[in-house]
Amino acid sequence: MRSIRVLSIAGSLVTLLVMVLGRIVRVTGASMACPDWPLCNGALVPEMNLLVFLEFTHRLMVLGVAVITVAIVVVAWRHGGGLRAYTLGCLVLLFTTAIVGGLSVLYPLGPAGAALDQALAQMAFASLVALTAWCYALDRAPSYTGSSETLSSTSKR
Repeated sequence: MRSIRVLSIAGSLVTLLVMVLGRIVRVTGASMACPDWPLCNGALVPEMNLLVFLEFTHRLMVLGVAVITVAIVVVAWRHGGGLRAYTLGCLVLLFTTAIVGGLSVLYPLGPAGAALDQALAQMAFASLVALTAWCYALDRAPSYTGSSETLSSTSKR
């Protein structure tokens, strides 16, 4: 559980940075510095100026969150239980956010698209923070090793 907790903390922090940088990109107009997606000015690594740097860094940080989230899903899959479905939901939410962000570059979606992108990013952030809290709770929960008979007899008291 510790590995999921560490990854979810890292994912939460990077997602928070992505959200802050995303707002900087939006208000500076840097999102239009790379008019294509997933490439930037037709290149995998574009020529840099300040606006391209902001937009390109934002994209790389989103990729970083994606890698961390995939790692969380892989580790959760090994643990099993409810974590599998929850982390898969986190991944779907993250990719939905990335797709909306990419579409907003290809087809300027205006304020409504920006609001949707920000709302999805905040949901992705909240889901990773909640995962961190869940892992902390599971790590601190007392482990039960008795039999089911012991459990039923203690609950009758």
